[in-house]
Amino acid sequence: MNDDIYQKQILEWVNRPKCRGDVLQKTYHAEVKNPLCGDIMFLGTNFNDDSLIWDAQGCIICMAAAECFCQHHLLSEKQHIQTMAHNILLDYQDNIFTEPRFKMFESIKKIPSRIKCVTLVAHTAQKLLQNMNGNG
Repeated sequence: MNDDIYQKQILEWVNRPKCRGDVLQKTYHAEVKNPLCGDIMFLGTNFNDDSLIWDAQGCIICMAAAECFCQHHLLSEKQHIQTMAHNILLDYQDNIFTEPRFKMFESIKKIPSRIKCVTLVAHTAQKLLQNMNGNG
């Protein structure tokens, strides 16, 4: 697929998000900040209503990654969220892609300072799971 399609999808996620909402209204929530650029990612869930929502103060890449992550999960399975978050972090560390939905962010890897913009949602998901397990 060409980069134009990916760019359109990224803009669509940011301009018409389906999963953005008031995270603090959820039973469980997490917040992670990127000290390099100032992005702040929030994730929240009640875990019994099968919804994962996000909010962010950050760049378009950060917000698109959050929307992508929240739209493509099986919230009824904590293990799936944990695996997906782990895979995203490994993808960017090891230069491989096991999460096909995040392939559109591949060009970001050419700009090392922007990698954290994509992985911030994965770090936040890991913190959310810790909070849900009482370890946060």
